[in-house]
Formats: sequence, C-alpha cells, structure tokens
Amino acid sequence: ALPISPIKWKRDDEQLLMPLSADTTNSDGTGVTSTLNIGTVDENDGGSYTCFGSSKAAVITIGNKFTLDPLNGNVIEGNATTLSCRVVGYPPIPIIWQKSTDDASYNDISLLQDLIFQNDTAERSIFSNLTFSALNRSDSGYFRCRVDSGAGRTSVTSKPGKIDVFYLPSFSVDLPSGNQTVLIQGSFSLHCTATGNPTPSVIFYRTSFDATPVTETVSADSGRQVTDIAGVATFMVPNAMTSDSGHYFCRASNPAGSVESSRYTITVQGPPSRISPSQIVAVTKTDSTLVLRWPAPYDGNSRILQYKISYRERGSSDQYQDATPQDGKTLTTTISGLKAFTEYEILVVAENIEGLAQNSMPEIGRA
Repeated sequence: ALPISPIKWKRDDEQLLMPLSADTTNSDGTGVTSTLNIGTVDENDGGSYTCFGSSKAAVITIGNKFTLDPLNGNVIEGNATTLSCRVVGYPPIPIIWQKSTDDASYNDISLLQDLIFQNDTAERSIFSNLTFSALNRSDSGYFRCRVDSGAGRTSVTSKPGKIDVFYLPSFSVDLPSGNQTVLIQGSFSLHCTATGNPTPSVIFYRTSFDATPVTETVSADSGRQVTDIAGVATFMVPNAMTSDSGHYFCRASNPAGSVESSRYTITVQGPPSRISPSQIVAVTKTDSTLVLRWPAPYDGNSRILQYKISYRERGSSDQYQDATPQDGKTLTTTISGLKAFTEYEILVVAENIEGLAQNSMPEIGRA
C-alpha cells in the first residue's frame, strides 16, 4: 500500500536496531520490499524474524463528500432518486450504506448500488450511487455511507442525509355516499379526515342544484363553522337555509397531489316562495268570470302539493272567499260568480309539505 513508512525488523519480538536492512520500492508502484542482510552469521543470530510496517493508505475523508439528490430530500412517492457517496483515498474500499428512521440507530441496507472507482492525477476516489427506482413511503429515513479503513483503524462514517417521501392524501374518514333532508332552520354537520405526507389541507366544497351547477368553497358565515386541524375537517351549519342545499365533498391536498371524497347530498326543505301580484295574469274576462294564470314558484326543495286561490272585492273588509284549489301541476284557474264592473283582490298561494308560502300579496282583477 502507498504511502508507507520504512519497514522494520524484529527477532523474537525484539526490534533490531542495527541498520541491517535496505528498503526498495517495487517498480509497479504498489508497495515496498525490504530485504534483511546479515553479513556473517553466528550463534547469536538464531531466532524467529518478523518484518513490520505501517500505512496511511486507508485514511479517508468522506464527511463533506456525501451528497443527496434532490438536495432538500423531499421526493414524491413513485419517483426515482439517487444518493451519491464519494470517498477519497486508496486503495479502493467497499462502501456500506446504512439507514435509520430516527438518526440514532443505523442498520446496513442492501439495495441497488453502483460502485465506480476513479483514479486520476488529481485524487483517487470511490463513488457509490444508491438508486431508488420507485420510492415507497417506507423508504423515508436517514441515510449514510460507511467505510472500514483497514490497517487496524476504526470505520469512518459520512454525515447523514434525509429522504422524506411525500405521498398522496387518502381519507380515513370519508363523507358517506347518500343524502340527507334537513328542515329549514335545522342543523347538519359534515366531517372528513385525511392523512398523507405532509399532512394535507382539507377544504369543503358545495355544488348547487341549479340548472347550471356552480361549485364553490363553503365559507364560515351566518353562524356556519369551518375547521381544518391537522387534516381533520368539520363543517357545521346550525340554522340551515334552502341555499345550503347541494352536493358536498371534501378535497385533500398536499405537494404530492389532491384527492376528493365521496359526494353527500344535503336538501334543506322550506315553504315555497310567494307568487307576486305581477305574476298573476287575467287571461280571460267576462261579466262574471276571470281565467287566471301564474308561473310555478320556487318549490322550497319540496314538491308543491297545491295552489290555494282566494278573492274578495277590492277595499272590502270581508274575509277572502276560497276558490277551487288546484293541484301542484296546474297553473291556471277560473273564478265564477263575480259581479260585473267590479275589481277584486286575488291571492294565489303555493303549499308544500313545509306549509304555505309566506307574505303573499293580492293581485287586483276586474270582472
């Protein structure tokens, strides 16, 4: 090995102090040969002869030669990455890779490894590349390389590098697939829990029932509460309105990507909306009859059961008289037995399972 100090000799474990030897470097540059010459042998020369020497060939430096790719150590699950270890020294020394989950206790590992020896005029180096073709979340941990220096020396270990494998979120508590009916001013709550690395953020979304559905994030207003603590998300509505109806879902996101939960449908039922006076149209008039028509109002997320029609002379303090009610699919009616040349106040009120529409105003009709 190179470099090497002069070889020394001993006889029967006692070092020979006399300059009896001559050291010669081998022509191939790989070592040193020492020959002990004894000129005239006598009885005092008997014994067991041993040669010995020392070498710094295995003294290496690797602490600042350990590199991690990528440098920040954050890698998406399924991707490939390579750790590189470079050792400066001679002769070529096997490199051992080790892994720890806590940077305290390390174990040797055996993975796909390429060992390359470089010998040039600048320095002699050994490179070892530890390759992960498709990272798994279980590959997260601390990695270091170690070499045994030989010649009775202790092993030398690099500084550790860390790989943190990021992986896609998943829902440990998902929204149920189904639907729920809530009465107006009732309450409901939704819960989602997602895990992943790093811990994902969880956001609630609602898709409306409109003919052209709109999807938007839910907000904490009008008493609503939205929380997301370490992937545990809750949406609470203490006083539901019909506008809270829709298809709800959660979206969990982190640097590895995003996933969506199941859809859960909330239907908040309330009374129908009122039919305004301007919407009631007199289609036909005679001396004693009115034929009326109106558009279907918002049904309050519950089927309209019937329309109640009532009337009285304009300005009268008498009670309204009920005309024949119409079923929820019929948007016209005929009122008979009216007085000629008389104006009437007319009410058309929709009714569903939640009750009658509120604040209905009379329309003025004239026979």
